[in-house]
Amino acid sequence: MTKDALTQRGDRILRTAEAASKLGLGRTSFYSLLKEDDFPRPIALSTRARGYSEHELDAWLASRPRA
Repeated sequence: MTKDALTQRGDRILRTAEAASKLGLGRTSFYSLLKEDDFPRPIALSTRARGYSEHELDAWLASRPRA
């Protein structure tokens, strides 16, 4: 999904540090999750900047088993 499509539907785009904080993870743990197939894919904001759909992160978090 593109950055423009996300912002048009009212979804926030979180940068990596904010996305990791929302999930209660450190950077290393967050990057480890990126290797999983079901984790939301990053959105290219520029050549070097990546962001994550807040809606997709919430959906992924809700799909995780509760401890």
